[in-house]
Amino acid sequence: MTPSPQRPVRARRPASAVRKLADQVHQRLRADILARTYKPGERLDIPALAESFGVSQMPVRQAVGRLADAGLVEVKPRSGTYVATLDAKEISDTFDVRCALERLAAESAVRNVTDKDLALLEGILSGLAQAVAANDAERHDELNSELHDRLIKLSGNPKLVQVYEELNAHIKIARIHLENRDWSYRTDLESAEHRAILTALRHRSAPELAAALTTHIERSKDVLLADIRKSS
Repeated sequence: MTPSPQRPVRARRPASAVRKLADQVHQRLRADILARTYKPGERLDIPALAESFGVSQMPVRQAVGRLADAGLVEVKPRSGTYVATLDAKEISDTFDVRCALERLAAESAVRNVTDKDLALLEGILSGLAQAVAANDAERHDELNSELHDRLIKLSGNPKLVQVYEELNAHIKIARIHLENRDWSYRTDLESAEHRAILTALRHRSAPELAAALTTHIERSKDVLLADIRKSS
């Protein structure tokens, strides 16, 4: 009996290699969403993404699944995958949780902050002033995020940092709706609030820092919600 010819066996990537590719795709796709490359409500074409990233569809689907778990994309059965949109209630809830996390971080930050940290934060405030003077909203947003990220990291709590980063991504998603927002007239208030935060850190006062953060975050929430209502 003549043996049937064997079909060539396609080599499969090890699971660890697929996970590594999925991590890379996740990082790039998340960054693209937050950088406004993909807009809220925009459909994500999985095959096209796989081709553009030079990978198979499997790591792209895994990456999209992680983004869906984080609330950055929505997978709609029999429809497709879309960049998430947030309504006013979701944004308000997100800011409330953000405020609680930053107040929690304040308790440890005042104990952990060093003179070097204070100098770095002072440099960020200077950069924010320069961005405002140059009418550079994108740079302003980057530095504003960096300021709050550094404050959270001063808590010395990696879990708190992780939760905050995922939560803060939703706020960035909300701001994507507001590409033409008029932000410049608010920067004097924001500058004073940031200065109060830095002063509280210099004083190593947790109650003072918590109060300064609450004032700043509550006003930021109100402003963003007002802008979204105007743009809707």
